Amino acid sequence: MAPLYFIEVKTERLGRWFLEADRDQNGRKMAIEAARDSRHQLVKVLEVFEDEGTVRDITSDIIEEAEQLEVA
Repeated sequence: MAPLYFIEVKTERLGRWFLEADRDQNGRKMAIEAARDSRHQLVKVLEVFEDEGTVRDITSDIIEEAEQLEVA
């Protein structure tokens, strides 16, 4: 089973909130795109493996991947 990503962002107008996505589109790629999106600031990315019952904070990994794409 593919992991789910809970992506928390912050904007001046709305404050902190989680991005909403179709379950089929919810993935690491969406998290990286959120980190690159200038409309909001990435706060936290949680990777959830439902079948294992585990959650990891991968915010720093996602930010690093997004920065590598900007350099390339």
